[in-house]
Amino acid sequence: MRRMGLLRVVSVSVATFVSGHAPRLVKRNSQTILNVAFNGLTTGTEALAATAPMFWDLRVRSLEAQALEPIKALDEMRGGTYAKDRAVSTVVSRLNAIPEYRRMFARAFGGNRPVDDRNLGRALAAFQRTLVAADAPFDRYIRGDTPALNAEQVRGLERFQSIGCVNCHNGPMLSDFATHVLAVPDNAKLPESTRV
Repeated sequence: MRRMGLLRVVSVSVATFVSGHAPRLVKRNSQTILNVAFNGLTTGTEALAATAPMFWDLRVRSLEAQALEPIKALDEMRGGTYAKDRAVSTVVSRLNAIPEYRRMFARAFGGNRPVDDRNLGRALAAFQRTLVAADAPFDRYIRGDTPALNAEQVRGLERFQSIGCVNCHNGPMLSDFATHVLAVPDNAKLPESTRV
């Protein structure tokens, strides 16, 4: 779902966060958050930000909802310290214990209890929407700067279009925001299937 052909994204399928603990295999490599501000935008249509699809399996809609998921995930930010259903409330409690965060959340969101899970998702999503990379050579070429791509790159783009890749990989995010069978086999080292 992200424009990974243009930005070199390094992803890892083993996560080690604490010295002395064995690495954990994770189900999927993470997607970049660069350009998530454009999620849901496809050629000819514009989805509302509130329903923009997130993650490889589109299990969450909206960047605000997505922003909280890494906090709940064992393989990402939660680790084994908290139960999944308590992870976000624990973070909210910790933020509420810091007067400066209470002031900043009050300034941004107002209300009697501005530091809550909804506003935490909103704050994280607002930050993520600032992470925009829209000036790659491909972007410039699409905007009409034809010298931005060399002849070999143009041939590659033409091939991408002629063999039908563009049928699914289109729009500003080079995605149709639908799930597709990618023919990626399950990892036998994982205890359960990673199939969507």
